[in-house]
Amino acid sequence: MKTIKRDWDLRHRTTLQQPAPENLDALRDLKRQGFLLGVLSNTHRLEVRSWPQSPIPALLDAARFSYEIGVMKPHPDSYQSILAPPGVSPQEAAFVGDRRGNEPTGA
Repeated sequence: MKTIKRDWDLRHRTTLQQPAPENLDALRDLKRQGFLLGVLSNTHRLEVRSWPQSPIPALLDAARFSYEIGVMKPHPDSYQSILAPPGVSPQEAAFVGDRRGNEPTGA
């Protein structure tokens, strides 16, 4: 059990602390073009323990995690929570998902 937990934690830390360079480049390019960027994730607090050490937050205008906001995608309130901080209306926003679950229905 300890091995599974250690490997699970290492995978999440590595993903956040060492994201693929092309992904960071894409975020930087979108920021240079003037886009406001946010991340909305259905996640447990343990999965994002290394979020503060990640280079990703510096490239975002907002980040919301389901364990913090109390609702998960595809609940419409989850999407509203990510739009509020930067002051973006749903008509101005675009949603990009990873095709898991039923995310687009709430967006």
